[in-house]
Amino acid sequence: MMIKRLLLCGFFLLLGTSVVHGQADVTVEGTVTDATTDEVLVGVNVVVNGTTTGTTTNAEGQYNLNVPSAQDSLSFSFVGYETQTIPVEGRSTINVSLQPATLEGEEVVVVGYGTQDERSVSSSISSVDSETISEVNPANAAEALQGALPGAAVMDRGGAPGAQTIMWQIRGNTTIGGTEPLILINGIEGNLSDVNPNNIESVSVLKDASATSIYGSRAANGVVLIETKNAQAGQWSVEYDSYVGVDEVSEQPELLGTTETLEILNQAYVNNGSQPRYSEDEMQAYREGPDTPGEKYENPPLFPFFDALFSRGTVHNHNLSASGGTERLSARINFHYQNQEGIIPNFNEEVKGLSMRSNFEVSDRITLNGRVRLRRSTRQEPEGAGGIYWNMWHGGIGAVPQYPDGTYGLTSNGVNPLMTAKESGTYEVTTNKFGLNLSGDAQLLEDLTYTMEFGGHADIMSQDEFSREYAVHDWQSGNVVQTYGPNSLWQQRETDQTWTWRNLLEYNTSFGVNDIEVLGGFEQTWGTLNWMDAYRQEFYNNQLRVLNSGSQNNLDNSGAQQKTRLRSGFARLRYEYDSRYIAEINGRVDGSSLFTGADNQYGFFPSFSLAWRVDQESFFEPIESTVSSLKLRGSWGETGNNTVDPYTFFQGITLGTNYSLNNSVVRTAAPGALVNRGLTWESTTQWNVGVDAELWDGLLGVTVDYWQKRTEGILLNLPIPDLVGLGGPPQNAGVVDNAGWEVSLSHTNQVGDEFNYRVEANLSDFQSEVVDLARTGPFIEGNTITRVGSSLNAVYGYKTDGFFQSEEEIQNNPTYAGKGDTYPGDVKYVDTNGDGNITPEDRVVLGNLDPHYSFGLSTHMQYRGFDLGLRLQGVGKQNRTISGAPFECGNWLNPVVEACSDYWTEDNQDASIPRPQMWSTKNHQLSEQWIIDASYIRVKNVQLGYTLPSSLTDAISANELRVYAQGTDLLTFSEATKWGVDPELNSGRQNFYPQTARYTLGLNLTF
Repeated sequence: MMIKRLLLCGFFLLLGTSVVHGQADVTVEGTVTDATTDEVLVGVNVVVNGTTTGTTTNAEGQYNLNVPSAQDSLSFSFVGYETQTIPVEGRSTINVSLQPATLEGEEVVVVGYGTQDERSVSSSISSVDSETISEVNPANAAEALQGALPGAAVMDRGGAPGAQTIMWQIRGNTTIGGTEPLILINGIEGNLSDVNPNNIESVSVLKDASATSIYGSRAANGVVLIETKNAQAGQWSVEYDSYVGVDEVSEQPELLGTTETLEILNQAYVNNGSQPRYSEDEMQAYREGPDTPGEKYENPPLFPFFDALFSRGTVHNHNLSASGGTERLSARINFHYQNQEGIIPNFNEEVKGLSMRSNFEVSDRITLNGRVRLRRSTRQEPEGAGGIYWNMWHGGIGAVPQYPDGTYGLTSNGVNPLMTAKESGTYEVTTNKFGLNLSGDAQLLEDLTYTMEFGGHADIMSQDEFSREYAVHDWQSGNVVQTYGPNSLWQQRETDQTWTWRNLLEYNTSFGVNDIEVLGGFEQTWGTLNWMDAYRQEFYNNQLRVLNSGSQNNLDNSGAQQKTRLRSGFARLRYEYDSRYIAEINGRVDGSSLFTGADNQYGFFPSFSLAWRVDQESFFEPIESTVSSLKLRGSWGETGNNTVDPYTFFQGITLGTNYSLNNSVVRTAAPGALVNRGLTWESTTQWNVGVDAELWDGLLGVTVDYWQKRTEGILLNLPIPDLVGLGGPPQNAGVVDNAGWEVSLSHTNQVGDEFNYRVEANLSDFQSEVVDLARTGPFIEGNTITRVGSSLNAVYGYKTDGFFQSEEEIQNNPTYAGKGDTYPGDVKYVDTNGDGNITPEDRVVLGNLDPHYSFGLSTHMQYRGFDLGLRLQGVGKQNRTISGAPFECGNWLNPVVEACSDYWTEDNQDASIPRPQMWSTKNHQLSEQWIIDASYIRVKNVQLGYTLPSSLTDAISANELRVYAQGTDLLTFSEATKWGVDPELNSGRQNFYPQTARYTLGLNLTF
């Protein structure tokens, strides 16, 4: 109780407000009626807000209640009606009219610059609320959304603590430049990682152009609206949420056993024309291992670092919130702390956060709102973090990770990833984030409201990377066998600010069966980015980490600044007739500083949508017992994209190297690239049709959408002839088509008085195609190609026809490596162009890397005090290319995964893997052979909770106490895992922090 009192005192100090509570009892009486029929309501609960003191209305709808204070509030609640909370304010008579509760499916959802009843939404919007988020107690906001939103794929690409990579894809690939949506936090642009999940009230994903066009230039990839929890008037309440947990690698690669590994390595040497590397005696010695830990490891473990590097990491998370106030003045404050230790040594992050939201009703017509967000994060990882992952897979064979005296062994390639993690140095990133949002609402007329808002964020980041100087000693002799250095320090300081000033006028009126909403607004956004860095080396020792202590040799520094501006005007007209027919028109004009010239800087983005609530028609009555609601939707609209670097329209100068001229040293300067002053907006046109339905009084909910969109004027850097001598400028030069569908189902039911459950499922898919590249292309980047007629992210490689089975077959077919270096068991590539040779010109499109049939399935059930939640998430069809160690199968003395065991030999000609050959790449060109099925089903979250009965919580003056156990990313079912890769991570070499599973115990406590 002392903590609670201190928090309340802190609130009033922050707000500069004192609240005086009256002490005298007050008797209040009145009548409660139905607001639509004026009939009296019997059995309505009337309770002094925040207490257990209360009564119910009698047969005449009347009540009489003794209230402790004239400043208290009364709460009126009744099944099927909206709850009302009314301040007493010294009155002795309070009559109340209760509004019938909104039916299931009529919740309020957040839309562009406002809210709408879900029943009357005419656009395609997916949303989740705080209750759904709390059911998974996510470590970050992105985790709460995975598998929960149809048409919005949220992909967790993994990452170290504080460096998670989250990829969004809302309705497919809209543009070549990227797929990240516009994320707005309380109306101000921000990052998903900036938001504490405990503070989220709702998340709305605007998907079709009619919903997103009001955000114009930045909405081509969709819009994500995040609203944080508001202050609640009434008696103060305090909430404490906490969990502790452990992290571990979710998918360890399954490596071949010692004997099988040595056999495939020997076979690879023999197939390369060499003698087997390991004799029978050596193989036996490897199998037996050293006799005692203290003797020399003549035969060190083959691939020991998966076990040596990974351990269990710990995490603890704490959230303390308080909310309350009067009807005029209320506030909510939240303190957040999290500390996470990684599963690899020297990876960790600490986060401290404070957020506050307050509402002040100045008068019946004027309301002021304020939000402040502070967040400080400090994360650390080893200086050579990239080398840890790389060398774990690609660092050679045979090493002792660490001897008993602390010295390190080296692999055949002279590396040790455990040593890198512990000894290479540190990379530290400290980020201080400040967010502010101030707004005021003024009721100018009965139906006219003016809102002014100013907000934004300022992020200050510092990066310090220190590389240590150290030596590796032989364990027995103590001699130095390898050195690293010199030591060095790189520091960067960056400040990123974005501020928005917004003005809104909103007019809402009704007459008869007509409802009209008119919204108009103007906003301006300023963005500024400043950074500078410096580098020195050769410090006196590894502890002295101050720039001035480094030498003058090879020092370096640099810095830059960029500014962006966006000026916008927008409007919305919405008309609803008789709760049946809904029409909406949106329009926005954006002007961007990224372009130049009046004709190019400004873009206009219109949209319209229509909806028909069929269930409100009289002819629908015969089937309303089966189909309780039915709405048809259709929309069309345009959105834009301005994702180009600043100042591309300005002729930049590149400073070159020193040059001798007239016996003097001069520095050269020259244009770096051509300039395109005609650059303008990339635009996306989209249409959408959808159906929303509920069956059997809300027992089953169904939503279906089909959409198509075309992106034109895609911003590309097209190549130009080398003889020009300059790089090519960005151009509006591409057209891409997308089409897809989404289905979501929900089922809610109550069984008896004590058991209820909810099941939700969604499934979506899309296809993309490049329609035009301005008579250029194709563009080949690594193993992908962008060309007309193919999808984005198309995989480009060789077709195959199995393996060569005989010398005769080799002589009768073209080969990749030439006849003299091709043998039975090698990959047989197809000569697709028929020129008799296997060359890069034979490569073809083999598929694409897009996720198809993305799905999510979640269920939540409650019985008495127990609750159980489960969420599954996955992709039904997905290709992935593998490269590097997993598919090389030991050919470069790398770890050999279980999938490599079925390799070609004369006795195993139906093998799935070509014959191994040491130091050879001919069988490992990207081809159908190395495109794997990366579809998957992941058990994303399982949570079991128990809420203690009030008889126990009353003893500690608590309103509610819930304890729970939870597991996240518990199991993954996928063919990709047999190759030692996670299906959700990027294609290519294994060179990143692995995915982790988390097991937590937590509690939710409310006073």
